[in-house]
Amino acid sequence: MPGEVALNSRRDSAILAAMTETIHGTVERIIFHNPENGWTVLLVAPEGQGRAFTAVGSMPPVEEGQSLRLDGEWTQRERFGRQFTATRVEPVLPQTAEGIRRFLSSGLVKGFGREMARRLVEHFGEDALRVLEEEPQRVREVRGIGRKRTSQIRTAWAAYSAQRRNLIFLYGLGLATGTVLKILKQYGDDAASRVRKNPYHLVRDIWGVGFGTADRVGRAVGIGPEDPARVRAGLQHVLEDANGQGHVYLPREALVAHATGFLEVDQLLVERELRSLAEAGAVVVRAGTDGEEGIYLPRLAEAEDRLAGALTRLAARRREIPASLRARGLEEGSRRAGVELTEEQRAAVEQALEGGLTVITGGPGTGKTTVLKAVVHALRAAGESVLLCAPTGRAAKRMSEATGFPAKTIHRLLEYDPASDSFGRDEADPLPADVVIVDEVSMIDLLLMDCLVAAIPDHGRLMLVGDRFQLQSVGPGSVLRDIVEYRRSGVVVLTTVHRQAAESLIIQSSHRILAGIRPVFPPPGGPGDCFFIARDDPEAARESVVEVIRTRIPGAFGLDPRKDVQVITPMYRGVLGADSLNQALQDALNPGEGGLRRGAHLFRTGDKVMQVRNNYLKDVFNGDIGTIRALHEGDLTLMVDFGGRLVEYAADDLEDLVLAYAITVHKSQGSEYPGVVLVMHTQHYVMLRRNLLYTALTRARRLAVLVGSSRALDRAIRNDETGVRFSRLRERMELVASGRA
Repeated sequence: MPGEVALNSRRDSAILAAMTETIHGTVERIIFHNPENGWTVLLVAPEGQGRAFTAVGSMPPVEEGQSLRLDGEWTQRERFGRQFTATRVEPVLPQTAEGIRRFLSSGLVKGFGREMARRLVEHFGEDALRVLEEEPQRVREVRGIGRKRTSQIRTAWAAYSAQRRNLIFLYGLGLATGTVLKILKQYGDDAASRVRKNPYHLVRDIWGVGFGTADRVGRAVGIGPEDPARVRAGLQHVLEDANGQGHVYLPREALVAHATGFLEVDQLLVERELRSLAEAGAVVVRAGTDGEEGIYLPRLAEAEDRLAGALTRLAARRREIPASLRARGLEEGSRRAGVELTEEQRAAVEQALEGGLTVITGGPGTGKTTVLKAVVHALRAAGESVLLCAPTGRAAKRMSEATGFPAKTIHRLLEYDPASDSFGRDEADPLPADVVIVDEVSMIDLLLMDCLVAAIPDHGRLMLVGDRFQLQSVGPGSVLRDIVEYRRSGVVVLTTVHRQAAESLIIQSSHRILAGIRPVFPPPGGPGDCFFIARDDPEAARESVVEVIRTRIPGAFGLDPRKDVQVITPMYRGVLGADSLNQALQDALNPGEGGLRRGAHLFRTGDKVMQVRNNYLKDVFNGDIGTIRALHEGDLTLMVDFGGRLVEYAADDLEDLVLAYAITVHKSQGSEYPGVVLVMHTQHYVMLRRNLLYTALTRARRLAVLVGSSRALDRAIRNDETGVRFSRLRERMELVASGRA
């Protein structure tokens, strides 16, 4: 597209492989270099004839005068013309005498200055680098170089040669530049030897390297399929993968069977290496009350133990509040809530006033927010100090708006330090509060809950609020469900749908879905707040989504299509996935020429975008949605408005942004939107479950429009399989409480 700005991305490297070109040249000038991620802008003089050109991309450290091999493609930038976007940059040794002189003078090889470089080249000519590599003792032939200086030169050249060999070796394995830089930073001069010795340690030591990459490296360096290191790494990978699917552990038989098939090796070998891992403490083997052995990664076994013990102690804790203070708290809570509390809601407030562990759960329209507000005011009226938190920034903001008191993300509350990847608040320095209240608990996994509960002071109490029927956490565990099922928890289940909420078709439909009953939708254009547009053809469904967003909702309901309406879909891929819908909606809602491209994403001023990774330095978090307010092609930056706060994104930050006209159901958790357009189609077959449909629908506050096929809707309503998660938190709590743990 004319005027687009193309940036390097590994994700589309396979697509561009046929277009890749190789250029040899010398660095004339370094315009910009980011040492953290290697993003560099260079002026390069090509070998032979030709004008110098600008090259951009992630690169190892380079110096002026250095010779490079660059693989990549030519791109056209609106303001700066033709530039070379490099996907791979490899330093090479110069071949000409002048090139060698410039290279040795560049400072890349420590200990060589301009005069020394000149003398070496004058004496040895084009053979100078070969002499340094193969016959370094001959440098004494050069006038003015004695024994001490010879030793210094040999040491300096050996260090450079080691670095260069590491680069050549790592690039030879087919690793991306970013990965090569991380390996060099982690391993230093020992990079090649450590990778050769055990490439599977890359998974443990290098962020972003998975088992597949390590296994390819393993094959490249000659490690066989039955090598013990490979089998052990494969077992740990299967466990890590299971954690990513929500499991805290795997039954021994399931782990062995899966690893045997995955690694394509003999089962006896897998069982032997599993024993080796257990003996080394790399995995934890623990039998459940049913006698079945579960295999844990150590951090999860420890977290489950700690959390079970801490929650059990909290559940047994009581705060005896004088009757007068309790009455004052109940009265103030009811008054501040602005309604007469029902018997259920009053019971929830009473439990929160005195209970060590309180859980408030219930579906939409049952008054969880009313109870939350009443509890905060009741506790404060009773003289208790309270802290509020939620797992995401959006959920914390909603919590603050509902209660009138500040709420933080759990990470901010616990004073997370990204440099050390640790929390400032813990057992040694607990939170300064009598009661900690947490909203949207269904989103919280085992590891985060363990850290949060560890920071509750010895006298403190904990209140959890959440809907146990929503999607479970992305991370391992089923924390809310396990706590609800623990019979000693102070659980209050809100069941009464209040009159005003009951009039909403969104609320009615949500409860019908929970009961496995198909909602009754009004005809298009009829009265109501929840509609269904049947479209069996995926292309027709996508067109309907665009039409509904662009014209029908603004016209009939007065909602802003970009600010007030969120498209939600189960998956990223496919015609009705988030990626395709974002492209169609961007073209419809924010058309234009040009923009700033990062891989598959083209950004324009005015686009709705989402942050997909926590960035504590920028104070933006996974799932935060904002609007691009400015786009600067010159320095490749964007300015994104997150609720009135402008955040700058440089070129190397853009991989953390995606278009957000359409997002997945998981990304929508913890949020509410005035209007939701929910896409549900048989293309999403593997994701069609009742709790996913329920979670998506309950994101809508004023309007919900479902677009898709009736078969998909019926499939989701019938499919109540939430997926069994291997978790023993409730079991461990029962054992602790009975003294058998």
